[in-house]
Amino acid sequence: MQLNYKNILIICLLCLLPSLAAAQQTYNMGGTVYDENGETLPGVSIFLKAQAMIGTATDIDGKFKIRASKGDVLVFSYIGYENQEYLVDAENEKIKVTMV
Repeated sequence: MQLNYKNILIICLLCLLPSLAAAQQTYNMGGTVYDENGETLPGVSIFLKAQAMIGTATDIDGKFKIRASKGDVLVFSYIGYENQEYLVDAENEKIKVTMV
């Protein structure tokens, strides 16, 4: 049986389909972090629980932006406060987190 280039190309494309279907869509998440008194907190560390190397920090106004996929867990960490976790469940969501 002799395979021509067209058949080889079709086989290669069919092999790629499952990986494309499994790819997760990422969203630009953003929001503000507050303390228990409602004041914004600058310098709060935010990272993905499953990939701690991916993260950011809040700016001087307590605001942040991060790319995450649905189902990811964001961890908010600040000295003197308990870590807070947030489950990503929607695209372009504005998150409000209170550190306690």
